[in-house]
Amino acid sequence: MKLVAAVPLALLLGVLLIAGRFGDAVAQFSAPAFNPCPAAGVTVAAADGFRLTYQGRAGDDPAVCLVDGLRIFQNVGLDGDAQRRAALRELVPFQLGRTATTFVQGSNAFWREDYQVVDRRRILTRAGEFETWVLRYSVTNMTTGVLFGRIVAFLDVRTGVMVRRDVHFISGFDPSWPVPFEAIGISLNGPAS
Repeated sequence: MKLVAAVPLALLLGVLLIAGRFGDAVAQFSAPAFNPCPAAGVTVAAADGFRLTYQGRAGDDPAVCLVDGLRIFQNVGLDGDAQRRAALRELVPFQLGRTATTFVQGSNAFWREDYQVVDRRRILTRAGEFETWVLRYSVTNMTTGVLFGRIVAFLDVRTGVMVRRDVHFISGFDPSWPVPFEAIGISLNGPAS
């Protein structure tokens, strides 16, 4: 097991994600191409025992990244129907200001999901310093018009690994939502410690 404490230029899953607008300004960065799916075996550990384990690309669809058994499309949001995939495809390759919106019919509500690439920022975690893409994801209950919650994910520019995830509940609480975390260890070939 090889623990990587700091990776040059940085190190997802959050998932992800974004709501809100940053105007119409779109800036591109001259940087290496972003590979949105970390390699199989990459593991991220958090202080509370939470772990993210990447299984690489799905064999039946190279646009799907496997993370802890979930199918994550483009390493941004849960895989879904053609409309959802088309919206999420708009975010890759990442550029500051890019947005995507999807709609989901739940059992008792109609939901709007907004994704936005809001920043490219160097952050410091206990696992090291990383150059990251910052993705914001917001969910609004369209039945009531109320913003439910927001997730902000920090994805390493070099590897696609999520090194931090902030979770904010605006109205209500859903225990099925991801937990906030900050990486304390990252392993490129097995469990992080």
